[in-house]
Amino acid sequence: MSFKVSKIGVLLRPLTPSLKAIYDDFKAIAQKNDIEVRISSDSAVMIGISGSEFKEMCAWCDIIVSFGGDGTLISSLRKALPFNKAILGINTGRLGFLTAIGLSELDDFVLKLKMGDFAICKIMPLNAEIHTKNRVLKLLCINEFIISKKDIAGMIKIAAKINGKFFNSYFGDGLIIGTPAGSTAYNISAGGAIIYPYNRNIILTPICAHSLTQKSLILNDSFELEFSLQEYLDLQYSKSFGESKTNIKQDFNLNSSNLADSKDFVISRDSNLDSTSKNNLDASIMDSNSKDSKDFNIKDSASKDSNASIVVDGQDVFEFNMNDRLVIKAASQNALLIYDKNRDYFEVLREKFSWGL
Repeated sequence: MSFKVSKIGVLLRPLTPSLKAIYDDFKAIAQKNDIEVRISSDSAVMIGISGSEFKEMCAWCDIIVSFGGDGTLISSLRKALPFNKAILGINTGRLGFLTAIGLSELDDFVLKLKMGDFAICKIMPLNAEIHTKNRVLKLLCINEFIISKKDIAGMIKIAAKINGKFFNSYFGDGLIIGTPAGSTAYNISAGGAIIYPYNRNIILTPICAHSLTQKSLILNDSFELEFSLQEYLDLQYSKSFGESKTNIKQDFNLNSSNLADSKDFVISRDSNLDSTSKNNLDASIMDSNSKDSKDFNIKDSASKDSNASIVVDGQDVFEFNMNDRLVIKAASQNALLIYDKNRDYFEVLREKFSWGL
């Protein structure tokens, strides 16, 4: 439900002092329409003027206008959510998926704000808690949480639970836990589906999974999800050697001084296996691309320390260590976006993806 706007708070993309000229033009347009404008103190300092503390600005204004791109808008939505303020995203470059209008449309849209002729759309954020040994850290995202490996080499293994029950292990570069609004961000690059942004869904999309059977999964907003890192240094091998099964973790002494020269597997030269078992094992390793290779779960690093991070909306990064837990569920409070009543989301998709040409 829209309303007539008479007071606007402003946020500018950080580290972009060149936005001063655009802010000055916007303020002049607003004043021409009898709309007052205040700018947040952080943005004001950047362009050399005085401003208001963000909390005070939110208490005073009817809406907030964000100048920048989708990233600036996402950051603004996270900051403004506790104050229940609707935000208009004005793109200072190419039109994004979330930002509403470009600079050329400012004159007309400010008049629509004054008349209450606009739409407010609700998008679902996600709440998260990182449970560590010493504390619980609460987070919020608009687009996605990403559990990601830190280093370009190697992989991580992530255990996932739904409503407290284990359902999957993700082995690869990481995992995206996203919102419908974020489905057109990192999610589509990783092969996830595009979701209508005003739905209430949670999307799980593996990043470069080490298995062709791992696919993007779309859930409704009723589920609580929990993620943790799994030890995959442990070499569990369940293939039969003759009439017995052998556990590589038990049968091999994983000392760095006697590792086999293999870039793919950490295997000890010295073991308690008999010669027949060794030959069978060597054959299986050589045939690691065969149908039996799924029986291996092997990591080529001796480090038990975590190499993972949690990335929030591509903007904030937090350590994610072994024995930590990441608990995620849909936020009950929606983020509020201002759009033109005539905006067609599917037209935006057609433009961005060149569909139908």
